[in-house]
Amino acid sequence: MSQVSAISLLRDGIAAAKAGDKALTRRLLREAVYLEPDNEVAWLWLAGVAESPQDALVSLQRVLEINPNNERAREGLKSARLQAGVAEAKAGNKAAARPLLKAVVDQEPTNELAWLWLAGVAESPQGMMSSLQRVLDINPKNERAREGMRSARLQFAIAEAKAGNKATAREHIFLIIEQEPGNELAWQWLAAVAPSNEKALAAWQTVLELNKRPFAITRPKKSPKRIRQRLKPRHENAPSARLPPVRLRRNVELAAASSRLPTWTP
Repeated sequence: MSQVSAISLLRDGIAAAKAGDKALTRRLLREAVYLEPDNEVAWLWLAGVAESPQDALVSLQRVLEINPNNERAREGLKSARLQAGVAEAKAGNKAAARPLLKAVVDQEPTNELAWLWLAGVAESPQGMMSSLQRVLDINPKNERAREGMRSARLQFAIAEAKAGNKATAREHIFLIIEQEPGNELAWQWLAAVAPSNEKALAAWQTVLELNKRPFAITRPKKSPKRIRQRLKPRHENAPSARLPPVRLRRNVELAAASSRLPTWTP
């Protein structure tokens, strides 16, 4: 009796799906798979009318448990995983998004969109740069990836600078400035990791020019320690001032106090 009922429910469910009534389709097909849990066709149709990518994923995985060779389910699973990963990323659930997107690129290494979103949920600047590099290997003209790479490189450079790895930080900051000469925060951090007072001063001068504020350079009357305290940046993302033996009028704490580390999302 249950076999006949499951077939009838499946037939009615497919008819409802073709008529565009997804809510009725879901109800009928859920009853069908309840009566016949191994009904491959019912699970496949249920995936097609799922309310969310996560629900589609569950149905498609069930199809493949029943029949690992179902090609339609395999193809649908790739799309559902990507959609589910993107949905989790947009909701801020990075830990849930990562394995879904990783599964997509494992199956499809040239999936540009999956690598882009994987960069957006990376656990570190290095992981972000690695994923974005894959995007650029696939499509060198991807502007979102280029923008994200600059953001990730800056985050990495700041982390290296805070860790005392000034040479590595400088190398990455130079790459950022080469591509984006007007990046004020990069110039600030370049001043912080400069190998000499002269180079630090030159970087601060560029910061001031970017702010378009008039300034004058004079020899300090106060001790370097007092000036450092005066120019100490208040924002956590701005570098501690590497102060050259000069005073920059109009408060060189200017941008350092107000800068924010840019965020990036796909």
